[in-house]
Amino acid sequence: MPEIIDQDFDWIEPFKAKEIHFVCVASGGLTTCDFAASTIGGMDQREAVWPKTRRVNDLGETGTFHPRLPLTVVPLPSWEKRPLDDLEGFLRKSFQDVAEANCSHIKLRTVVIDLNGWGGDYPFEMARRVAEEILSHESTIQKLIFLPKVPSNSGR
Repeated sequence: MPEIIDQDFDWIEPFKAKEIHFVCVASGGLTTCDFAASTIGGMDQREAVWPKTRRVNDLGETGTFHPRLPLTVVPLPSWEKRPLDDLEGFLRKSFQDVAEANCSHIKLRTVVIDLNGWGGDYPFEMARRVAEEILSHESTIQKLIFLPKVPSNSGR
């Protein structure tokens, strides 16, 4: 079972060095996903980052920027006309896919998760619980770091 850590973590340098698997919400614009992929990772927003996050959200399926970056993005539960019947089941599938990406492709022992995204409308607490339930059983992960919830502008 991995060590579970809930605290702020300076993930930028370990991410650049490909020492951590970084997981965040698939959203473009002024977001962690965009910052990790384009600002740090050097990927073109319009040509690579935004099409990837759009595809992840259109399909409602987790996606990864591997092998270019150790970055995996989980879809937003609500996206345009894509229906959502079971929020917890949706989150469970998303984080099972994160576990599979780490085990099969990315293969890093430390996973850092930032569930802040989409203006505070992402189901942070439920996603945090589900992610820990699933990823704590992954034998390849030694350390699981959850970044703290950032208060939204809406006061939620």
